[in-house]
Amino acid sequence: MRRASIAWKFAVLALVQALELAVKERLRREHAVLVFASVDNPKRTVSFDLGIARLQKIAKVNLDPHDLSALDRAKEWRDAIVHSDIDVRVDQLKPVFARLLGFYASFARRHLDEDIYSILSGAQLQEALSVRDYADELMRRAEQRLRDESVDPRWVWSCRGCGFEAFVVRDDICTCYLCGFSEALVNCDSCNEPQYVGDTERVYRGNHKGLDAWVELCRPCLRAREQAEDDERQAAEAAIEG
Repeated sequence: MRRASIAWKFAVLALVQALELAVKERLRREHAVLVFASVDNPKRTVSFDLGIARLQKIAKVNLDPHDLSALDRAKEWRDAIVHSDIDVRVDQLKPVFARLLGFYASFARRHLDEDIYSILSGAQLQEALSVRDYADELMRRAEQRLRDESVDPRWVWSCRGCGFEAFVVRDDICTCYLCGFSEALVNCDSCNEPQYVGDTERVYRGNHKGLDAWVELCRPCLRAREQAEDDERQAAEAAIEG
């Protein structure tokens, strides 16, 4: 079973790398220089995050929230696997692979005019379809459980574990009905919206009355805070130079 788990980890890792290359290829088709992190110093290629940002802002590629969620989960799985931070069962990894494979196939078809299934051998195609069918069956069971328990769709999130819309936040359940992934939630100290703990960052707010103060910020609020700090710094520098 451990060998199988290792094999599926490598399968997920390889698929994430394929996704990153697909993003870069779409940028290259827009303009060759967009593949590089610095257009003035074309040496290193873009990171996954920068590549996705350029896809949306420059190449005008529309990625819906489900697409962005899949890409975020892909990056997290890649980083966790590379740094040996996960020890999961095969039945948890297979839905992840199926979710990423579906997104990869869709992205390649819509944005690269490529049918990835057509290049697979008969045996490989059957294996890919069987994994997809396995995930579809798990999703059907999860949806039935959601109906049986009358779970309001507003309390069903995209799972940070498998990427499927089956994570229930109602009544502090905080568990995915598809893969069993569990994670606590925390409210962002800025927007006050509930977030996965793994989707927030603990930020030092300073020393108040002799006590260190920390806040939990979601990623959008953190980016907004960093941008505001950048703007303030640039304004101060401009004032000094002026």
